[in-house]
Amino acid sequence: MMLIKVFPIFLILALSACSSLREENDARKATLVQSERTIVYSCNKTTVKAIYSFQGQEPVEAKIVLGNKLLAESLEYDFTKKDFTSFISDQYIWNVDAGLTLNKVAAVDAVTLIQRGKKSSKVLAKNCFINFKETKKINR
Repeated sequence: MMLIKVFPIFLILALSACSSLREENDARKATLVQSERTIVYSCNKTTVKAIYSFQGQEPVEAKIVLGNKLLAESLEYDFTKKDFTSFISDQYIWNVDAGLTLNKVAAVDAVTLIQRGKKSSKVLAKNCFINFKETKKINR
């Protein structure tokens, strides 16, 4: 009988502890500083500028400028890819080598920029290497 009276109290305490832990976790995520880094790539006579957003060390999204044209405002980081880093939208895919983090962003080359199509996709840029001179100009 005593157990029936005490059990609801333990249940309430356990649930409130879980709730406060979840709130603390959400608050910690919200306080992570979002950083941006811009990298300029040379891709077979084409210039691609990628503006990466990071939450802590992890990539979150990328904006892509092809030549002088803003091509994609918000490509989301695709967490499912393990062999490379990929940012996607319903229109574009931006692939870079594996290991893109805030600390390594200036050391990871890009692979391809793809425009998705209904029947087939088109490669807009490939074999991209960091243009250190132009990247340095932008990030002064």
